[in-house]
Amino acid sequence: MKTFFLKVITIFLVSMLGFLACTKHKVKDKKIYIIFRFDDPSAYTSDVIESKILHIFKDHNLSLTFAVIPYRCAGDPIDVKPQKVVPLTQKKANLLQPFVQKGTLEIALHGYSHQTRSNEKWTEFAGMPYAEQLDKLTKGKKLLETLFTQRITSFVPPYNAYDINTTKALKSLQFLTISANEEGIKPKNFGLKFISNTVTLDKVQQAIDDAMSEEEKRSFIVVMFHEYNFMNIKMPGVDKPEMSFEGLDELLTNLQHQKNIHILSLKQASKIYPNP
Repeated sequence: MKTFFLKVITIFLVSMLGFLACTKHKVKDKKIYIIFRFDDPSAYTSDVIESKILHIFKDHNLSLTFAVIPYRCAGDPIDVKPQKVVPLTQKKANLLQPFVQKGTLEIALHGYSHQTRSNEKWTEFAGMPYAEQLDKLTKGKKLLETLFTQRITSFVPPYNAYDINTTKALKSLQFLTISANEEGIKPKNFGLKFISNTVTLDKVQQAIDDAMSEEEKRSFIVVMFHEYNFMNIKMPGVDKPEMSFEGLDELLTNLQHQKNIHILSLKQASKIYPNP
């Protein structure tokens, strides 16, 4: 009989420990903020794809961020040879502007030309002298602010690569937010919010599940996607989960049905994101 009770108590304790292990990280009133960031719009990208994406977000009354290349290199972005650049056109700006005015779309600066300066590790800015970085960022910011008649405050470094000189230049140009992956430097006292935790379209639910196990009352997830996610093309060396426009619409519908999830632009998220 004594052995029987010992077994019962042991089973009970093991069950309780398992329960506590599963629930110890659950936070009451947990809020998850999701930022959809569409990278690489430029003078070269598809008006049709961008328009469809914007109308889907507009129909859901949601905001997203376009990380726009102001002066797209004319050739292959991973070719380090000197290239001409092609500025974003007024035609492209006219397509996007109504969504900017409505609040559906935030325009962020996505580098200058998106051309890498290194074959060893792709980067447009990291390792570049401060003065040169400041010059390129100034020109890119000025073009976008002229085309969209609004202040640009979010920066997305091409290839997730930047350095301390990039952050100094961004501070001098009064940027408020950097969105890259977790590997980037995050110096304090620069007045910049570093919003990372970037995932792809196919990893959204997994990121939400992971966030629910975190102890913080608020979690932020950046969903990075590109034009090629909606195109049936092969991208060597690129993680390219495919998505249909119907799939994007369904994803947003599912997220909106979850009361603790809020979908924001980078600019909106930066207002509530904690300081570094």
